[in-house]
Amino acid sequence: MNTSKERRVLVVSGSSGIPFESAAPARSAGTSVTIGSRSEAKLKGAAAKIGGNVEKAVLGTSDDAAENAKKRGAFNAASCLSTINWRAGAIGGQHQWLANARFLAASDSEQERHMTGSAHIRILSVDSHPLVQEGIATTVNAQSDMLVVSTASRGIEGIRNHRDHRPDVTLMDLVLPDMSGIDAMIAIRADSPEARIIILTTCEGDVQVRRALAAGARSYMLKSMAPPDLVKVIRDVYAGHRRVSHDLVAHVVDHLGDEALTPREIEVLEQVAGGNRNRDIGERLFISEETVKVHVKHLMDKLGAKDRTQAFAIAVRRGIIQI
Repeated sequence: MNTSKERRVLVVSGSSGIPFESAAPARSAGTSVTIGSRSEAKLKGAAAKIGGNVEKAVLGTSDDAAENAKKRGAFNAASCLSTINWRAGAIGGQHQWLANARFLAASDSEQERHMTGSAHIRILSVDSHPLVQEGIATTVNAQSDMLVVSTASRGIEGIRNHRDHRPDVTLMDLVLPDMSGIDAMIAIRADSPEARIIILTTCEGDVQVRRALAAGARSYMLKSMAPPDLVKVIRDVYAGHRRVSHDLVAHVVDHLGDEALTPREIEVLEQVAGGNRNRDIGERLFISEETVKVHVKHLMDKLGAKDRTQAFAIAVRRGIIQI
């Protein structure tokens, strides 16, 4: 019989294609059950199939059910099965599709979590490329001490998922469809100042690295890194360390003494990148053509560029402007 210390909740969603009968072995193991579905009829049928012992039944998805369960952590398939096995002995192979359900622990002690095999570094992955997401999940979930608890393909989704799941470590790309990864990170840290965020990107510019670290990133790594190196960085960041890709350190050091472009110079440079003439730039920014020429000269001197085309190329390479 459950005590408040051992209270556990299995969240099952009909919308994910999981049979509601998956709740039955969980209930027989002394586990509370929360069910979410978009169909009231399915909810009533599910309650009957597991003997009416349903803690929460809500119209909606498993996310809605999880919210009602007042979760403190979400664990993956292996954790779900190992926890139930630990509580009630082995469950038959016919119940292995419990792997697709989500298991929530309401008030486990840290010692209890280790005993059940569910002591994990919980990870949120924010990246707009499905293949990258799949690669990260494959690498992370192969480790005994970590798992991906949530993914997002857009910045706003990543912000929301971080608030909902409170991951231990977040992997964040810089280039997202709706906002920059840095802006998403700033929003996350405004809500959770302690958030551990690793920038994982293809962007190698020294300016991007410094912006990300200044905004609170614990690490800045390139997607070209080997999977074992990613795993090590995640563990290091979780332990409180900061890491920057060795390939990027030299780029940052090379430009440490450079004079930064002013916000106005960056605006002018962005207009230059768009192929606009000085007169057009002046009209767009409400400044004179002569002032535009002065800004162009200053930014070219700061970048060490011989002409406007080279200034644009340098700015893109260093991450000063995005294309």
